[in-house]
Amino acid sequence: MVHLRTLSIGEEALRDLWQIEKKLLQLLHADSTGSPTWFLDACAATSRPDQRLLLTNFDMGAAIHGQEVQPGLNFSPPFSELFAGHEMGEDVLRVVVDYRRHHARILEAVSAELPIVQCAAAWVRDRLQAKRSRSRR
Repeated sequence: MVHLRTLSIGEEALRDLWQIEKKLLQLLHADSTGSPTWFLDACAATSRPDQRLLLTNFDMGAAIHGQEVQPGLNFSPPFSELFAGHEMGEDVLRVVVDYRRHHARILEAVSAELPIVQCAAAWVRDRLQAKRSRSRR
């Protein structure tokens, strides 16, 4: 989050992506682990980055931008609801498309901001090197 904020990604964009990721994980029943921090448990993982969501870092088991999703998986005990989630308008594929759209916007903003940050870092590095060489004299 800190890195994305450094690259001028707005809090609103991050909040929206966070809500989409959490909804996606709920629709895929990833919240059935029993852990009170289920949506944060994968944050430190580093393997298979192409299969992980951007903020929660949850491993989706397939490439995020692939075309396959297996929405029928359910690892939690059944609810006693009057209607199933998909009958109430919940659609995991629609949420995946929404996630991809928000993710693409963030990556586009990062791509635009990255050269500016790199130039600023190079400027600071050059100034520090010049200061060190002056102090050695």
